[in-house]
Amino acid sequence: MEQRFFDDALIRKYLLGNISQEDQEQIEQRLLIDEEFSEKLSMTRIDMVDDYVAANLSAKEREEFEKHFLSTPEHVQMVEIARALAKRLMECSRDLAMTGGAASKIPNPYYIRHLKAIISLTAGMILLVTGYSVWEIIKHRHPNSPVNEAQEQRAILENELVKLNRPATGPAQTALAVVTLNLKPILVRDLGENRSLVISKDPSIFELQLELPNDKYQNYRASLQTDEGVELAVIDALTAKTLSTGKVVVFKLPSWLMRPGSYQIKLTGVLMSGQYEDVSVYPFEITK
Repeated sequence: MEQRFFDDALIRKYLLGNISQEDQEQIEQRLLIDEEFSEKLSMTRIDMVDDYVAANLSAKEREEFEKHFLSTPEHVQMVEIARALAKRLMECSRDLAMTGGAASKIPNPYYIRHLKAIISLTAGMILLVTGYSVWEIIKHRHPNSPVNEAQEQRAILENELVKLNRPATGPAQTALAVVTLNLKPILVRDLGENRSLVISKDPSIFELQLELPNDKYQNYRASLQTDEGVELAVIDALTAKTLSTGKVVVFKLPSWLMRPGSYQIKLTGVLMSGQYEDVSVYPFEITK
């Protein structure tokens, strides 16, 4: 099929579900092979979220946006975060305006004058999650299929876990709050210890510190599971760290992709021979 040029207007129609089947197929084929085009679509999506939050869409576009674009949890979350940030920035602006005196002579601070850019950056956090899974989402697309939706959700979660848990090449830097929870192996757990994490209104990183009964392995594999043993994601090549509590494996979770419920981490060690050996299971709870 011959490729054609897609301008921003046509891309917006694609995101709103108002496009021909032929154009939709061409766009989705381009997404698989053209990184620059994928970035262009992502930026158009960010702009459209900004316009929706700022009430700059036409009545028809708003209706299509709410009917089609907001049909996925990721897009709903993008809008919720953009709205929350816009509300907070407006509150800051009001507070500054009410201070009076010399403060009233100070021009709007950078973060107020560049509201749209900051909202776009925040929405981009969610796009980072979805961007790497475009190929899987398109490949397995089948409307109203619970199986495919579960596969898409797992791909999105696993991609974000890979990014959060990849080895650091320099000092750790993140704009998000980090919530730490130390977990003992299930065989030596203290019944009174805290094994619960709370999802706050602001995105944060859950850092699980998995205490090791011993450290005889060259690296570790962590399997995130429900309390019933259903596997949600697997991360390899994790290494042990030395903390004041002893040797631990640190496993990071994105709060914005987690749902309230009971979970467990099944930790497996990799021997020098390459064989895998079970280490322990670490149950925990996530609440809202």
